[in-house]
Amino acid sequence: MKKHLLLAALAIVSVLSSCKKSEDNPAPSDNTPSSYNFSNASYSDEIGRIGMFKSLENRLKKSIPTAAGTPSAITYAGVSVDYTTLNNYFTNTGSPYLDSTRLNGASYNLSDENAAAAVVQDYLDAYATASQAASFPTVGTTPTPDGTATEGTAGLLKNSSGSYLLLGADGINYAQMIQKVQFGSLFIYQIITRLDAINDVDNTTLVAGKTYTAQEHAWDEAFGYTGFPRYPVDSLTDADPVTGNGWAKTNSSKFLYLANYSRQTDGSTNLLATKTLVTAFIKGRVAISNKDYTTRDQQINIIKTCLRKMLGAMFLQEYNELTPAKFADPASRNGLVSEMIGMVVGMKYVPGKTISDVQINDLLTHLSSTNIWQVTQPNINYVRDQVKVIFGVGFKGD
Repeated sequence: MKKHLLLAALAIVSVLSSCKKSEDNPAPSDNTPSSYNFSNASYSDEIGRIGMFKSLENRLKKSIPTAAGTPSAITYAGVSVDYTTLNNYFTNTGSPYLDSTRLNGASYNLSDENAAAAVVQDYLDAYATASQAASFPTVGTTPTPDGTATEGTAGLLKNSSGSYLLLGADGINYAQMIQKVQFGSLFIYQIITRLDAINDVDNTTLVAGKTYTAQEHAWDEAFGYTGFPRYPVDSLTDADPVTGNGWAKTNSSKFLYLANYSRQTDGSTNLLATKTLVTAFIKGRVAISNKDYTTRDQQINIIKTCLRKMLGAMFLQEYNELTPAKFADPASRNGLVSEMIGMVVGMKYVPGKTISDVQINDLLTHLSSTNIWQVTQPNINYVRDQVKVIFGVGFKGD
């Protein structure tokens, strides 16, 4: 009899324990959608900042003349730009966005959530200085065959594809530096920072006048910074194993910044970030709505681990593009190495980064970041090997 009473008591305790556990961490839903297309998802500010970034880059491009064919007359003459103009785009000052009244009236800007705002402003200043020093041909004239940029002299330089780059006296393409550092200091920084704080955000009541909780909204904002379109995961990762073509490549314009690099590195590295990130964001959003915090936290760890490897994979993507022919061409080489340097600088701002500041400085030294006219292939190969070890990523087939 005592044995039966003991078993009955244990059964009651087990039931009560199970009920308590279910209330705290409900079972994950089996109705996980295939895309991040939640009806109450909202991240307009993040999309707005991405729009501001594109507008800033469009202004940078106006300083680069274009020519169709070789030799050819200039079809679009570049125009110099000053630092104040560029910084107005960065800080949303003085209604700089000629193509968007909505962005001009926004309460946010590119600077306010950027962990390296001062660094980016230095790069904007360097770009403006190079712009002021460059010689811009007029429309209809035949440009100098290669441009005027040389070691110690800022100016334009034509690459092997016939496109002009604006280089500083140190050989750096500051347009690339302005973009690439923000992958770490804005996009990845904000995603991880928001996910790290998610547990402190309310998930019990709807935001006044909205159909989502504050925690659902914070998660959506983190996803917004990834730049992925809200299409099924199978579409985002669709690629022919032979040609690499598929929906994602055909619709590459729908992948913005971080998402676009994720799409590219899917084909060149073994990280496969697109499926990892989008799937985890979808599962995490469902888990938050179901108040399943165990599953939510599992997805956070997956996302953070992947993002901390992302800049390493992006570096390898650019290394892949630096063919012997491009390394032999000064403009092509300097352009690609500038992208690499920008990514390495951006690594400094990734929360919980797996690379130390000492290692970052070592990589920058080998990339000749103060004068990339002097960069060597063996040193670039050294950085490639270090990146593979530090980040635990490699090329496909490694």
